[in-house]
Amino acid sequence: MKLLGINKQVWVRLLFILILSVTIVACGGEEFDDEEGEAFDAGLVDEEAEFDEEDAEGEETVVNSGNESADDEEEMAEDEGEMGEGTHQSADVAMLADGMQAYIEEQMDENQIPGVSYAIVYQGEVAVSDGFGVRSLDTDEPVDADTLFHIGSTQKSMTAMLIGSLVSDGVLEWDTPVVEVYPAFSFGDNTESVTVRHLLGMSGGIDEDDEGGFDLENGSGADVVTYIAELEPIGAPDEEFSYSNLSSALVGYTAVMANGGANGDMVDAYNNLLRARVLDPIGMERTTPSVSTARADANHAVSHVLDGDSMVVADSYDFDGDPLTPSGNLKSSANEMALYILTQLNQGTAPNGTQIVDAEVAQEMWEPNTEIGEGTYALGWEVIEYEGVTVITHGGAYDNFMSVLAFIPDLEVGLVILVNTEEGEELVDEAPYVLVDLLLE
Repeated sequence: MKLLGINKQVWVRLLFILILSVTIVACGGEEFDDEEGEAFDAGLVDEEAEFDEEDAEGEETVVNSGNESADDEEEMAEDEGEMGEGTHQSADVAMLADGMQAYIEEQMDENQIPGVSYAIVYQGEVAVSDGFGVRSLDTDEPVDADTLFHIGSTQKSMTAMLIGSLVSDGVLEWDTPVVEVYPAFSFGDNTESVTVRHLLGMSGGIDEDDEGGFDLENGSGADVVTYIAELEPIGAPDEEFSYSNLSSALVGYTAVMANGGANGDMVDAYNNLLRARVLDPIGMERTTPSVSTARADANHAVSHVLDGDSMVVADSYDFDGDPLTPSGNLKSSANEMALYILTQLNQGTAPNGTQIVDAEVAQEMWEPNTEIGEGTYALGWEVIEYEGVTVITHGGAYDNFMSVLAFIPDLEVGLVILVNTEEGEELVDEAPYVLVDLLLE
């Protein structure tokens, strides 16, 4: 320590010299004897040593304070980093929500869409969910994120997840021939070679146009395999892609057979198996294949069509017991579908921690299987590349409802949009691309 810029040791020496001078004067100018001098010198040395120790301690204190300050600064920097990261994430979510909302509202205005429900998931959470417009133009009741909509063919990936749960449990494999678990299956030259993977990937040789000859209103789930036996394949397995609801229905009933059989109605058996292995474990309690159950729910939407230039409530053709149920007959909400997307992004583990399928099985469902246009079809999913980003998606359309699911595993983000008119076709078709555009802004 220094006083007025002078070291303490200097002050001590000056003080002792002053005392010495006063003493000599008081003693008549006589000098100290050797003993007194030695004592004086020893005292001076002791004082200097004491001051040196204090200086050392002082310097150590300063150094320690510096270290503590450095530690504090480091902790503050870490806190600021964490806060900055959280703020950045919040900004990302806000940007996505604002951008998607603007897109949805624009589409609603342009295409007279009565109601839309949507959700965005981000980094393991439902980041935002909301509704716009009305459930029905006849009642003007508002849409929210819990409103039930028909989801159409987006259910196909759920049928794939159901199969995946059986694969995870070792009940069957993706490449198990269908006839091995469903002996009634017959399909010309493809009977022995069509596998579960082929049916999920729409490459088993079933022509999409063949659905038109199936008696949907009077047929049963068991009639699907009987009807397919009457058809001729359009090619060998893996030879040609053909998007077929018959293919999805057949693979759903193949899951039932692999699990021990129907023991009753095939449609009910599939619905019960999907409920037990997929819907309930994820927490999708209100999601239902039954239109009567959905209509009994206080918060459900109805579909609409254009009548000339006016949008009106449509006549529904949905019905309970649809024999093609595994291809797309669920009614669900944006919030519950968001749980499903999170399960996909979590590679088969639901947000509540329940494992639906093994991680490698989940990833297998996303692997491209057949080329289609600018993308590829996987197992119940379409895989597209846009602006260098891989997007896994699927749309749905039934009973004048439309839907789309999309998620990006590398960015941990996903989207669901549900619409109560087929005039929302542009909205759902472009939504996955809009999601990427917003992320790249």
